[in-house]
Parts: sequence; structure tokens; C-alpha cells
Amino acid sequence: MNPVLTGCLLLLAANGPVSAGIVFQRESVDALISACDTLEIRGTYIFVNDDSASASTTIFYPFPVDSALEYPHYISCFNLSEKRPVKYLRKHDGINWNMAIAPRAADSVRVIYRQKTRRPQGRYILTTTRYWAKPLEVADFSVTTAEPATLEYWSFQYDSLSVKKDRITYHARKLRFYPDEDMLLRWKCGK
Repeated sequence: MNPVLTGCLLLLAANGPVSAGIVFQRESVDALISACDTLEIRGTYIFVNDDSASASTTIFYPFPVDSALEYPHYISCFNLSEKRPVKYLRKHDGINWNMAIAPRAADSVRVIYRQKTRRPQGRYILTTTRYWAKPLEVADFSVTTAEPATLEYWSFQYDSLSVKKDRITYHARKLRFYPDEDMLLRWKCGK
């Protein structure tokens, strides 16, 4: 079985030139399919400033918006390092925010969004990782389905799965991750 996450696409890219010291180092993305017409993405993103001076950039976080996927009806952006909400600007296909990182420090941001789907499928944007011109050290992904939804396709090969009551979670870990395709999902509802 090769399940795929479809319905939402997540993309992180520097909007314009990235400050020399900031590196997009790691991501952990959880996709939750608990309704036939909604996909929730929960992503944690770690950025590091390897430079001896403070660095800043604007981050663009894209959403897959097309004939099957609506603009998210819920968006939350939170700086885990500073324990505060992040002010972001809504764009027609995503959000962006400014990020400043102290010298030789890291910053973690958590983004959660829910998106209605017109078909039981989703997409998570990964290809913008290439704008950073460097692979992620580690990328962890999971897809959780809850009744009445069951996963039919995930564009990743999963490494393991876990079952808790009416939920099934598929896990995949990627090292030195430099994707040239987005993550896709497809599910079905009912028996």
C-alpha cells in the first residue's frame, strides 16, 4: 500500500533573496483527514542562522488553491521559540511573514491550516524547498485518517503505521530531503 496525502499543499520559500545566514533546516508535517471534505495540515518548521550577525528574510507559505481546493478557512501561525503568535499577511495563494533570527540561533514556527476540498484529495507544497538551494536535514511526515475517511494514496512510501481506536497514522521520514514533487493524498469516505 502506498497511501498519498492529497488535498493540501504546503510550500515554504524565501520571498526574494535569503539572508546569507538563514537556513531552512527541518520540517515536521502532520496531515489529518477526519472529514470527507476537509484536510488539516500541522507543520513545524525550523530555521537556523549560522552567521555571526543577525539575519532576516520574508517567508512565503503557499497553499494549494485550485478548482478542487479552497483557500484555508482556518490559519494559525505561531513562533514556538518566542511563544507568540506570528503576524502574517494573507496572499491569494498563501501567507507571508517577516523573520529575524539572532546570530548562531534557531527559530521554530508552527503553522496550522484547514482547507475544504471539493474532492477527497489534497496536496502539500514541497517543491519550494528548492528555493533555499539546500536539502532539509530531516523532514518528518505523517498522515492520520479517522472514520469515516480511509487513505487510498500517499505519494510517499510510509516507514511505519500506528493504530489508535478509529485512527490510523502513516509515518515517513526523509533525510537530506530535496523534493522535486509535491506531496499528494487521496482518500475515500465510508465503507
